[in-house]
Amino acid sequence: MMVPVLLAVMVDPSEVQRRKKSVRRDVRARRDALAPTWRAEASVAIASRAVDRLPETGTIALYASMGSEADTAPLDALLRARGNTVVYPRVTEGARTLTFHPATTLAPSGRLQIREPLADATTVELAAIAAFVIPGIAFDVHGARVGWGRGHYDATLEGLDAIRIGIAFDCQIVPLGFDEAHDVHMHAVVTERMTYVRIVT
Repeated sequence: MMVPVLLAVMVDPSEVQRRKKSVRRDVRARRDALAPTWRAEASVAIASRAVDRLPETGTIALYASMGSEADTAPLDALLRARGNTVVYPRVTEGARTLTFHPATTLAPSGRLQIREPLADATTVELAAIAAFVIPGIAFDVHGARVGWGRGHYDATLEGLDAIRIGIAFDCQIVPLGFDEAHDVHMHAVVTERMTYVRIVT
């Protein structure tokens, strides 16, 4: 089956910031409007697509979904069933980079009450992680990502060679690029309907 190819597109930085602010508002509203039963079914479809893009062995960094995000629990189950080690991120107050930990217990933490590993969980070195599954409020078809604006993933992934996969509902795919100098692109973006693969030339 053919998949769309992502091509790099650069746009004016002021336009990027304007669109990011608008997209965060509009896309979250679209995602929030999705029926919970539909989101659950679509999350299973996303997991089935995403697992095929990830290494069959080794450590995979996932994240705990929140609110109306695609549920990452089905993907966690698929990865563990085939023998992958799954690790989750933790935000350290005052630090831009994330730490990652193998954890079966996740607890709400921080201002956003994101479910994270406990503070005493073992830390896994970034170099030991084969692939990162990354959240986003929106993605474009060139692999650019709009997050919460705090820059944690951009800072963490800078300079790493690991595979980067974004997952989202199809309504979170937006048409224009958001490239800035510090932005880290996805190698692929997976929705319930499509897999967009970025090819860098």
